[in-house]
Amino acid sequence: MMAAGGRIRLEIARTAEELERLRSDWEQVPWQREEAAFDYFSARVRARPEVIAPFAAIVYEEDRPVAGAAGRLESRRLSTAVGYKVLYAPLVRYLRVVDGGLVAPPGLPREVLLEALAGTLRTGEVDVIGLPPFELDSTLYAALAALAGPLERQPFIAPWTRRRLVLPESFDAFLASRSHRTRKGIRQDERRLRSAFGERLRIEIVRDTSGLERLMRDADRVASSTYQRVLGGGFADTEEQRALTEIGLATGLVRAYLLYVEEAPVAYWLCSLHNETMLLKTGGYDPAFTEYRVGIFLLMQ
Repeated sequence: MMAAGGRIRLEIARTAEELERLRSDWEQVPWQREEAAFDYFSARVRARPEVIAPFAAIVYEEDRPVAGAAGRLESRRLSTAVGYKVLYAPLVRYLRVVDGGLVAPPGLPREVLLEALAGTLRTGEVDVIGLPPFELDSTLYAALAALAGPLERQPFIAPWTRRRLVLPESFDAFLASRSHRTRKGIRQDERRLRSAFGERLRIEIVRDTSGLERLMRDADRVASSTYQRVLGGGFADTEEQRALTEIGLATGLVRAYLLYVEEAPVAYWLCSLHNETMLLKTGGYDPAFTEYRVGIFLLMQ
């Protein structure tokens, strides 16, 4: 779809073929997370059985991409529950805008993009729009909240904190920025672990596809023993996760860290890399090594 108006133009891709035609322009949009990077985004669209089609919008200003929305149209149950009891779960057409997948600078480009999203609700193309987290005091959050009336918005939104660390020039400089108690704890944890296992400890860093099989096998082995797996979360060697991890390693969007005692994996961190920021996506450790705080040890390394 294309809409024009003076210097502003909107294009929306609703098929894989239309999405592919947007690739070169898509890569010029300053997306905020790897979830919206073209190869990563299109892989999720292909891999998830509940996905009906992409919904990929780009706003141009004088033929320059300046705003965009990376979304997936999904068929899914929208559950209303009291405690663990589900009272109502209709099947809806759900437009999920991915994390980091809404770039909307103030002004006319934002108005055009948000109108395109709101239009999907008015026309009945979608029943629900799911948006990624935004800063509560941002103008974008206020603009999005204004798209729907109080009865059309999720009634209770629990705010949460995302923490960011600007890495100093060295690990010693990082330690110096922590409290005395924290520094002491980090050093004690490391000494205790190395005293117990010595040279049997080994760390592997997976940066490219040559380590894909080791990462999938060993991270899944650790994750299978964690409480997250019991709850249906955490890392798992699924077809979708394998495809996304392979793409991420090939494009530099994914890096992983594995801790071993001899040949046994005991902890892992799976991270994404985007715009010089590392995001800790998921991690886990073997509960048999809880007393040694192997997850924190690996994070410090």
